[in-house]
Parts: sequence; C-alpha cells; structure tokens
Amino acid sequence: MDEKLEVVIRRMGEVDLLEEGGYTLETGDEDIDEFLSLEIGVPILIFGTAFVGKTTLCTTIAISAVSKGQKVLYIDSERGLNPRRLRIISKTRKLRWNLLTKRLKVMRIYNVDSIVRLVEEAYENQFDLIIIDSISRPFLRELYAKSIEELEGKYELLTHNIYSRLAYISDKLMEEDRSLILVSESKYGKRKGDKFYIPPIPFPSISVIAKIGIGMFIKKGRRFMFIERHCSRPAVYESNEFLEFKIA
Repeated sequence: MDEKLEVVIRRMGEVDLLEEGGYTLETGDEDIDEFLSLEIGVPILIFGTAFVGKTTLCTTIAISAVSKGQKVLYIDSERGLNPRRLRIISKTRKLRWNLLTKRLKVMRIYNVDSIVRLVEEAYENQFDLIIIDSISRPFLRELYAKSIEELEGKYELLTHNIYSRLAYISDKLMEEDRSLILVSESKYGKRKGDKFYIPPIPFPSISVIAKIGIGMFIKKGRRFMFIERHCSRPAVYESNEFLEFKIA
C-alpha cells in the first residue's frame, strides 16, 4: 500500500487554529492557577497596593517555573524577595535548594535603565521567564526635578525610552514562547456603582505592553485578586469575579 505524504506549508506569522492553547505559568495553588490561567509567552502585568502579595505571587510563579526546568531571572528592585522565604517555599514544594539556585538568578538593581539592559541581556542569554519586581519604584526614582517643566520633559523622555525597549523585548519573547512579568504598585480610587475603575499606575505605558493584567487589593483585612484583561478569560468588567486569597 502506497503511503501518502502530506505536506503542510504555513506562511510566516500564520496562526494554527487547531492549536488549543499553550502551557501556563503556575503558582502551585490550584484555585489561583485555574482563576488566572497565565499563558506562557504572554506578557503579564501584576499591579496592586503595597504589601498585598505581589512579590509572593511572583515568587511562587518563579519557583514553579524552575521546578519545570525553566531558567528564571528575578529582578528585585525593592528588596522584597527574601532568600529565607525562597527556602521555605521551595522546601514546601519539595524542590531541591541547589536546583533552585542553579536555575534562578536574582538581581537587586534599582536604576530603571540598568534594569532594562539586564532584561535585554536575559533575552540574549535564553532565560525562559523574566520578572521585574517592580518597574514602578525605579521609574519614580528617576523623576526628581526642580520644576514642572523639567519633570514633564524627564517623564516624556524616560517613558519613551523605557517603553520602546521593553516593548521590543516583549515582542521577541512572545515570538519564542518566553515570558515577561512586570510588577507595578498602584493606588485604588473609589468605586462608583457597580463599575470597576482601573487604578492608576506610575508608568501607564507598560499596561499597553501587557496582554494579561492581574490586579490585587486588600479590603477590610482580606486579600483579593481579579483579572483586568486576559487573552482567553473574561475581564472583571464582564465577569465581576474576584478571588480571595491568603498568604501562608
């Protein structure tokens, strides 16, 4: 019997509509993972108030990625990533410490230009996951000025420079199914009626880069997260869904 050889030719950039979706970044918590569905290769923005758990969320994502053999760069610009906390979580996940230190590189950098240069180097060095925790604080440090005019000029120049470089690297990472997570602190305004208003972030251009947006806040001592935007899940504006979580 003659066997037929089927050749499928796709043009560059053509999407295979038979694909059911890629792999996901995980935290190790089934409820959170199901709620967030963080797709690998999709740029993510995690924003929220101070001390809400943004760093803890990023830490669990980083450890889970390492456990799957991925190479992770964690840029800690706020000294929020505690090595002792890393040991506790990795022990809970039964991940060997020597394996974690081999695949996870943690850098403490406080200058926004140096952070972006490190991200560019990490792309060239084939890191699978890059986390910037956070981009907002270093950005704000650069904005000291003696006048409103000087401040506006600095802000415009810095925004254009940082955004264009991060957007370029983000696109390159997406093409190769590698992931970028940006973290930003934000302050929430009042809610009016049933409509949810996006909280302002210091560097709003980064929200354009992200295809998935995860918001976090504390209300009456309870922690909640929500989906501000997503590639395959309804946003909070349509679903009105919030997930309560705790930090153990």
